[in-house]
Amino acid sequence: MQSLSVETHSATIPPGETIPQFNEKPISVTAQEGKEAVFKVKVKGNPKPSVTWKRASNKPLREGARISFDNVTKENILKVKSNLTADDEDAYKCIASNVHADCTYTVSLSVTESESAPAPREERKVPDEKEMWEILVKADKKDYERICIEYGFTDFRGMLKRLKEMKKKVDTEVSHPPASLPLPSHVWLLSLQGAEPIRTQFSLGKYELKQVGTKYQLVVKNVSMKDSGMYSLQVADKRMSALKPVTVTERQTGVFECKLTKRVDGVLWRWNGAELKRDEKHDITVSEDGLTHTLKVKDVRPSDLGLYSVCVGDKTSSGQMLIDSTSLNPSLTPSLSAPKFITPLRNHNAQRGRDCTMSCAVSGNPRPHITWYKGKVNLSDKLKYWHTSSTGVCTLTVPSATTKDTDDYTIVAENTLGKVTSTCRLTEQAHHVNSD
Repeated sequence: MQSLSVETHSATIPPGETIPQFNEKPISVTAQEGKEAVFKVKVKGNPKPSVTWKRASNKPLREGARISFDNVTKENILKVKSNLTADDEDAYKCIASNVHADCTYTVSLSVTESESAPAPREERKVPDEKEMWEILVKADKKDYERICIEYGFTDFRGMLKRLKEMKKKVDTEVSHPPASLPLPSHVWLLSLQGAEPIRTQFSLGKYELKQVGTKYQLVVKNVSMKDSGMYSLQVADKRMSALKPVTVTERQTGVFECKLTKRVDGVLWRWNGAELKRDEKHDITVSEDGLTHTLKVKDVRPSDLGLYSVCVGDKTSSGQMLIDSTSLNPSLTPSLSAPKFITPLRNHNAQRGRDCTMSCAVSGNPRPHITWYKGKVNLSDKLKYWHTSSTGVCTLTVPSATTKDTDDYTIVAENTLGKVTSTCRLTEQAHHVNSD
């Protein structure tokens, strides 16, 4: 068990001052009877926070427990002395306090029975060099040597040298991508009235994005009740860039563009589900390298509005075509209307272990409120599922689909003038690996 709670004391925080923060968080400990347990933590804040330790059960720390501060490592340390017993098992709280807030990080201490003899170790197959590379690439550098020993590799330095060369090549490719290769996008979403992107560049310092290796962090500063909600990270598909909504002046040309990471045959464009072909109205082109696919819709009229999609294999990306309201004839200005599905949901047959994204397009004024259901279960507060609603395009992603995800999925769009639903069936099939 690990959790963080914050109790603020200040309505506003002066510039340059902060609430306490955990630079390095304590971790839960499992130890045998008769051994000792040590918790370590690093904190920062302005004014400098004080650190205290408590047990969640309100029992006093056991006699002989030692609280100290290491001036070299800057760590606050709680050492529960040797001869641990079952009575020491508890949740332990580290409380960092200053005038602005009390920040409490809770971890657990589990005490197991001592063993008279070590259990026989399970024999592990030594992976080949390729498998070892894959293991180390996903690990922190400080753990390389330990992992090599666990897997029976004795040539640690040789393995580390080859791994550095491998990582250097990858870093170079990411740092200097070709112009036609889009980097994968990572978008944080906050679900209050539907999942909306968090626009960090306009937040005046409220939000801060951090990336450490493959870990992505969103820091929310000066937390208040208004910040309550479900936060999720949406990662774009690395094989294709997402279509963006296009707003165009009436009678002008609207352009959709999709960039791929490798050449793929059979790319299709669709409008409200109907396949588009190159004609006087639609200009479909592909760049010389086969990576950039473009759709141009000429002489855009209100009748051309709707959901445009590009289909690449089993992946689909969609974007709305909109007309700038200032260019519309006043008689064509949208009036109040009940929700209506421009493109309804369609059934999906998902491969086992693959993400499955369902999408539809809905119109209505006022803007409809969107709710997703799996069977009769409301998915609004289910962290497993990713759902977005932007410019009339609504999506629900089921990550790493399994047999348990097989069900009917329903979207409900509702405003003050009415309510509509659309339902599709998700079935799961075994994943097939291509021999090539």
